Amino acid sequence: MDVDQLVQIISDESHPVKQRVAALHALSRIGSPDQVTPILASTLASGNSYVRSKGVKMLGRLSGDIALFRKALQDEDGRVRANAIESLWNAPSPVVKKILLPYLRDPFYRARANAARVFYDMADARGLETLMHMLTFNEAGQQASGAWMLGEVRETRAIDRLEELLEAGPEAVVRSAELALQKMETIVAPIRDALISMRHRIKSDRRSGLPADRQYLAMAASLQKIEVSKALNMVDVIRDVSPHTAEKMLHHLKRQNDQDLALAFLVASAFSRDDYVRSKSAQLIGEVCKSESVIRYFLRDADARVQANAIETLAAQSEPFVDRLLAEALNSGNHRIVANIAKGLCERNQKKGFEILAENIHHPDPHLRASCVWALGELGDKAIAPTLQKLTEVLNIIENRPESS
Repeated sequence: MDVDQLVQIISDESHPVKQRVAALHALSRIGSPDQVTPILASTLASGNSYVRSKGVKMLGRLSGDIALFRKALQDEDGRVRANAIESLWNAPSPVVKKILLPYLRDPFYRARANAARVFYDMADARGLETLMHMLTFNEAGQQASGAWMLGEVRETRAIDRLEELLEAGPEAVVRSAELALQKMETIVAPIRDALISMRHRIKSDRRSGLPADRQYLAMAASLQKIEVSKALNMVDVIRDVSPHTAEKMLHHLKRQNDQDLALAFLVASAFSRDDYVRSKSAQLIGEVCKSESVIRYFLRDADARVQANAIETLAAQSEPFVDRLLAEALNSGNHRIVANIAKGLCERNQKKGFEILAENIHHPDPHLRASCVWALGELGDKAIAPTLQKLTEVLNIIENRPESS
């Protein structure tokens, strides 16, 4: 069956719904994006909500154009709204966030969870608040969708509540909570195992040269008292470690050259209440970890220094998820973050990086200009030397201008 025949089936409302949806799938496989996109967009006017929901879902795989999804976002059917929101996951921006703000209260559970995911990925606290609040609803759909999404983002702060739902939730909620906890185990298990190893190391090696720091010794004592089955509680111990103690611990771990222990401490440090500790850990995490989920913790941090350091270490990796995470983080308005992303993309031979630097070298914000100049200097591209020289001359003129002028 050729493209024209498939389009005829899709457009004819008299055809059975399953046949029209099957034609949509077939068209997406054999048609070019230019052919398929307008056809999928036309399905948003279909009188059948199932066809509309499938059409917008497939459209999301081809395009991140907000304009194409505005109509679907207003659809009376929750499935259509949910799929339209999901289609915008790959194009997070302040504009998308503003459009999706009302959907954090959408009555349809999937739409609400999908909107919360956008806010969560952009390090906006309202994302996590919405998902955690969904777990408190007296409605199975809200609880199950909230649990499922928390598992998708590997949010370990929800573990206690998810375990409660295992005991008392309806069957659908229990199933979602179980799946979420299984996904979180990809982060929890390495931390738990390494913390157990750390506990035994401290207990057995009395001449290891560990720093004689009161706070560190208190941490070590706490660690020795923790049962093996509850070793994850060490995250709570590390949460309150001082910057001074943290640096000593990191220095010790470097000397020991034990990547398991280093990873345990660095990941646990992502939960530290001190932003300096988190930023130092973000600087080092790339040396011992190639997990997208773990790096996301640092990229979602509320402190710009932590994010900037995480981006710097991320850009040096060769994993397939790097380009995607850098693109997602680009929506930050912080000058250091933008410059680090641009520098990372340039080092990865991505044209977008050079475009960002060229676009912002004359930005009204002097901090952003300075950060872009720094990034260009770090790249060592001789071709931009005349541009930097000219910029230096302009800045000198501004600095030497009389105040009355």
